[in-house]
Amino acid sequence: MMSAADVITRAELAMPRRLRALVQRPVQGAPVRVMRFDFHPTSEGWAVSEVNSDVPGGFAEASALAQLAAKYVDGARPGGDAAGALAAGMLARVGAGGRIALVHATAYSDDRQVMQYLANRLTEAGFACVLAAPDHMRWESGRAVSVAEGAAGPVDGIVRFFPAEWMPQLPA
Repeated sequence: MMSAADVITRAELAMPRRLRALVQRPVQGAPVRVMRFDFHPTSEGWAVSEVNSDVPGGFAEASALAQLAAKYVDGARPGGDAAGALAAGMLARVGAGGRIALVHATAYSDDRQVMQYLANRLTEAGFACVLAAPDHMRWESGRAVSVAEGAAGPVDGIVRFFPAEWMPQLPA
């Protein structure tokens, strides 16, 4: 357990003021959190080489690809369905039929690919999805609203695939 002396403050991390303001906003309810652990073989066995906790991609690889590979490798079985788990978490958090904004850096095709895969899976789970850039989102009366052309309107949840440290660079 960490003591108060062990806690690193946001100021000690030199976090920009605009980012501090964002992370200090109260969140209604518990957010759905996803982290990706990357494992690599070592001479002592498998080891975690990194944890992607801000923008963890790999949903298609950990879901569809694992299921596909298991069909062709004797004795193999997928360890789970990361995209399905995210959909289940969003269902528990937002509820059936919710409208989800998948916010990402739209200029990057690999980011779009991740979010399109998640949009497909979330749509299969009964959600309405909006693929949007961060500057397509506004807060009105404490609620997230999309201003994306053709997809304007309130959203019930946001899946962020956009690095937190880039957020202070966005327009106000």
